[in-house]
Amino acid sequence: MAIMAMTLFSCASTDEGTDDAVVEGDPIEGVELVDEVEEVSNDDIAYEDMFEDMDDTEQYDVLALAKMEDNLSTFVKLVELSGLEPSIKLADPVTILAPTNAAFETLEAGKLDYLMAPENRTELMLFVQRHILPTEVYSAAFNTTQIIESAAENEIPVETRLDGTEVYIGGALILEPDVEASNGIIHVVDNIVEPSEFTDVTAE
Repeated sequence: MAIMAMTLFSCASTDEGTDDAVVEGDPIEGVELVDEVEEVSNDDIAYEDMFEDMDDTEQYDVLALAKMEDNLSTFVKLVELSGLEPSIKLADPVTILAPTNAAFETLEAGKLDYLMAPENRTELMLFVQRHILPTEVYSAAFNTTQIIESAAENEIPVETRLDGTEVYIGGALILEPDVEASNGIIHVVDNIVEPSEFTDVTAE
């Protein structure tokens, strides 16, 4: 089995000053915890219409672009709270696997609030890192022989179905692929990206 090793941003600053280093510091000022996530189903949203009202998505960076889409607001909030936003902007290009707001309803009760608590920032960073690849990967480049290695050294499986028209990354189906930004691309996914020990990607 071929291994596509993608080393995500490290969980601590490095002396080398590489672009992949996380910018550590106090929680971001002005960022408020959300009390609850609006309940919505992936079936209720026409994801193929996301970003279609933008003439040129490539004029925005990946996070600026994600912030313009209401259906990605929960993921954007987690990125902001994690403190990884400066590193993502420096690590050009990147691929964002952005879960929809509905995807977070699959988390166990209390998990989202747990991740958002300031004392659990390290775990939040690792959670966010599973959804960021430090290179540009279009959906057509994924195949079932690949395994993505996360920053926590977890293996995240890739599976393609229906002649490659459906792509699953860590059990999450890409709903809207290849949204191009100035510093990478966004794949909108329907679930939380999980390492292999938590993932069921058995073909139907």
